[in-house]
Amino acid sequence: MAQDNLTKRMKRILKGFLALFVALGILNGEGGTYNILYSLGDAAFYFLPVILGYTAAKRFKLPEMEGIIIGCTMLYPYVLNGSGYDISNIFGIPVTMPAAGDYSGSVIPVICAVAFAAWFEKKYKKYIPDTLKMFALPLITCIVTICLTFWIIGPVTSLLSSGLSWLFTFIYDVSPILLGLVVGLLWQVLVIFGLHWAVIPIMINNLQTVGFDTSMVGMFGSTFVQTGAVIGIMMKTKDKKLKSLCPPSVISGIAGVTEPAIYGITLPKKAPFIRTCIISGIAGAISCALGIKTYVGAGLGVFGYTACINVNTGDISGMIMAIVISIVCVIAGIVSEMIFYKDKLSKKTESTGDAASGKTGGVVVAPITGTVKALAEVKDEAFSSGAMGQGLAIIPSEGKVYAPIDGEISTFFPTSHAIGMIGDNGMEVLIHVGMDTVQLEGKGFTPRAAQGAHVKKGDLLLEFDMELIQKEGYSIVTPVIITNTDDYTDVVPADVTDIKHGDDAITVL
Repeated sequence: MAQDNLTKRMKRILKGFLALFVALGILNGEGGTYNILYSLGDAAFYFLPVILGYTAAKRFKLPEMEGIIIGCTMLYPYVLNGSGYDISNIFGIPVTMPAAGDYSGSVIPVICAVAFAAWFEKKYKKYIPDTLKMFALPLITCIVTICLTFWIIGPVTSLLSSGLSWLFTFIYDVSPILLGLVVGLLWQVLVIFGLHWAVIPIMINNLQTVGFDTSMVGMFGSTFVQTGAVIGIMMKTKDKKLKSLCPPSVISGIAGVTEPAIYGITLPKKAPFIRTCIISGIAGAISCALGIKTYVGAGLGVFGYTACINVNTGDISGMIMAIVISIVCVIAGIVSEMIFYKDKLSKKTESTGDAASGKTGGVVVAPITGTVKALAEVKDEAFSSGAMGQGLAIIPSEGKVYAPIDGEISTFFPTSHAIGMIGDNGMEVLIHVGMDTVQLEGKGFTPRAAQGAHVKKGDLLLEFDMELIQKEGYSIVTPVIITNTDDYTDVVPADVTDIKHGDDAITVL
């Protein structure tokens, strides 16, 4: 999945540079070089139903080949706009094609089709004899799904896509400032929970239907605000560990990847993250008020500049405005942290003690059975540096996670790879199963509790498939962290090698 994301970024960056070269007169927009390289950059978007058919099938637990077949059928030459073939009905029931004429480049229809196929196959496959399942299941699933897709799912979801596009365009027409403010303000929050991918299909749909997009313009400044904030913190902090985390996060932020800055620096400190969201919202409002639009699905960060070039007219004014706004965002991020950021003093040096925070310490039991590993040995600097808090790591010997304290599940990530809890005594605990396992998008994880639930110490929260995770190439080492470490005098991990769930793991003083 990480490689898929890299490929998508590469294609977007390529299209962005092609737009720049055409605008500067380096390439002929109708020449062979442009057409062939543009095909490389655009092929994934044109054949998006096939790619999404595969990835959606993995997500919804449908055999991947069935998802691919569904996507391919939606792109078969017979059903493309202007093919000349009769596709007016199936079994005499009329077929309604989307306003665009076909499903090339569509997003929502194929995802909903595959979701239906997965649900439908689970419902009926128990009635099919095992000797027939190999060929009967894909045949029945694909025929029923395709029929319903062209009768109902496709037309309805296409109408929904057009409606969402119209809604964002309407909000933009009524108040570009409001649209930019909302998108800019909330974008980084959506990134934390992986929900930002729900907005991207709207952008793709806008590019396909109206030729430009305004829904994503509001988030453009967020990466630069994060980058500026990290620079400001790096200049202001006296914490050597925190300072060492900043340069890599700055480099990633410039390229449009803000997760290291968010998870490793601004979010654990809380106030810097809130400040970046506010500045990003203001930047988004200004961007939309200036009428900036994106014309291709280019990359993020500095690679997103070229998306604002109108290739049809050669107008680069949008790119120039985007560059100016990004520079201002970096400066605003730096200045805000230079003014407001303060290193938190350890409770060991504060005279007010724990009573001032209103929180009491206690013992956190092991949520997992396995081998204990020092947090500093974890091969992820966000954890090993202690920037997210102190604690320990466990290499699991069984794929089960139990509640380490009495309290509420404050965060159960949509991908199920991480759980955040707030104890009845105010203690905040994060359990992060594996490294980079967010990329699995929930594959191999089975939640046994829900966000918002109040649980008791020892209650089963999550089951995960250790073999599957490792087979996919991810480490299963699991950090257990007290994320509000600064509220306490000390956090002392247990001095043991092996541990069972329920054993004392961390003492918080």
